[in-house]
Amino acid sequence: NLTNKQLSIPEDFESKEEMVAFLTSAVSQAEGEREDIRQQLMEKKRQCRELLQQIASLKKEQQLQLTSTGGSNADSVPGEVHEALKSAMEKLQLRFMDLMREKAELKERVEELEHHCIQLSGETDTIGEYIALYQNQRAILKQRHREKEDYINRLAQDKEDMKM
Repeated sequence: NLTNKQLSIPEDFESKEEMVAFLTSAVSQAEGEREDIRQQLMEKKRQCRELLQQIASLKKEQQLQLTSTGGSNADSVPGEVHEALKSAMEKLQLRFMDLMREKAELKERVEELEHHCIQLSGETDTIGEYIALYQNQRAILKQRHREKEDYINRLAQDKEDMKM
């Protein structure tokens, strides 16, 4: 039930703010998925512990039955009981193996999501740096424009003063 989602980042953002909003949303979504998967992993671990306890309990019962019959006469355990225990044990072992495989898949998915979070966080930081650089350059251009306007106004004023 694990899906391997790929994040597709659009190339045509209208603004830096839109890009930051997109990446922030993507990071938030990835963190939410990671938490969901972490919860699933915890549940699978709990189920594994329960299965291990059931297996241990069945082994103990089997051991008690063998020792109570002296362990020498296997025919003293009714065939139906033996088959039922054997079947239950096989089912538990299959379920345990399934849970262990699923646990490994969930762990891989958590690691993958953590990697995506780190990547997105780095990209968000880079975009933030670009925005700061852009704002700084824009402020410098505005200052130069103001200085140029002031210079033009002074020249116009000097020209007017010279006419008089």
